[in-house]
Amino acid sequence: MNAAKVKTDQGSFILCFSYYDFHAFLDIEPRGGTYIYSSSEAFNEEMLLDHEKVRNWIDFFGFRFYGSLGREREGSGFHASGHIHGPGIEEMVETIRPEILIPVHTENRDFFRRFEGTCRVVYPQKGESIVLG
Repeated sequence: MNAAKVKTDQGSFILCFSYYDFHAFLDIEPRGGTYIYSSSEAFNEEMLLDHEKVRNWIDFFGFRFYGSLGREREGSGFHASGHIHGPGIEEMVETIRPEILIPVHTENRDFFRRFEGTCRVVYPQKGESIVLG
């Protein structure tokens, strides 16, 4: 996917951007949107400065911001470290009842077949887009 395509159809994309990707927004020219910060808290002065730069980009493009930057991560509720175990995934699917489940970062696709009667399970392929409509 390229910036020109995203720029012309911004409402159809969810992008995953890190600190090092913000410059790409200059080509996309977003018109508002939502930015969810889900990463670790700053644990040194350099990271605090990086978080300040992220906040400046977010403000510049007029994004609604969810999460917390700096050393205030505890209240945000958006960061989870580690991986969820099988029973946790089952409970999550039973609770949320998603229309579509996209397993990522898994070595056991067979585990997710149990959810195929409950929701649509889509297995991503590296380098391919997923059409959800």
